Amino acid sequence: MQYTSPEQWFGNDKQALGLDFPNLPYLIEGNFKITETPAICTYIIDRSNRKELLGKNYQDRALVLNLVGVIEECLEKLVTIAYSPNGAALLEKTWKETLQPKLQYFAKFKGNKEWLLGYLTLADFLFVEMSYYLENIYKIEFKNLIFVQALRNSF
Repeated sequence: MQYTSPEQWFGNDKQALGLDFPNLPYLIEGNFKITETPAICTYIIDRSNRKELLGKNYQDRALVLNLVGVIEECLEKLVTIAYSPNGAALLEKTWKETLQPKLQYFAKFKGNKEWLLGYLTLADFLFVEMSYYLENIYKIEFKNLIFVQALRNSF
């Protein structure tokens, strides 16, 4: 379901769908219902039998979860800017104190690899999602994020 107004979600579906933890996004498959992006992604990966998307071994899986945590932290900041009435006031501080340093770490971690770990994982999908927020909120800065654009263009 794609929601085009808050009333669709808050006024009806949030309570009517019978979700244990009502939130967006959600996944309903028969009687199985789940929310939260990491849980949904993990479920889809497990169902598709592409477990390497979570890491090829226990060390890579830990790295994927590490990357996902940092990406979620950045996404939280970006969502706050996007939906806050005071978002414009947060732009410069958020860029300098959180996003720019984290993106420098990502650039160093990725290096010359095509993907963050060298092969496609869940972290790459979430990173690309984050790139669209960056592009729309930080248009000027995004033009200089060549490694972000390169990773996105790999898809």
